[in-house]
Amino acid sequence: MNMYKSMTPAEELRTVALATIAERYPEPEWIHIYTDGSATEANKNSGVGVYSSLFQLSAPAGANATNCDGEVAAITLALENLNRACAKTIVLLSDSKAALLAIASRHPSTNARIHACWKSIECK
Repeated sequence: MNMYKSMTPAEELRTVALATIAERYPEPEWIHIYTDGSATEANKNSGVGVYSSLFQLSAPAGANATNCDGEVAAITLALENLNRACAKTIVLLSDSKAALLAIASRHPSTNARIHACWKSIECK
């Protein structure tokens, strides 16, 4: 079913998103890990949060970190803490296409957060 974000009420979008996640990644077979990074005015005082049934974490990402930096830091924090978890099938859920593309890219990067994330992925 095609949906247009600009023409669909937020609650309906949320309901469809949660139904899609439940269908594609059913619990308890899959562990859902939600990440969030946000910054004041999109480019300062960024913080990160990670939530799952395994753990709940939060941390600062830095005074000059952007929203994207915060998202990458949240994903990295989740991956680092998965080393301690004994889960077999895990899905990381992020609302930042920019962060996901930056991590998946593998183009040379000078961003230390991206390198930390790559290192965490390689350890899996």
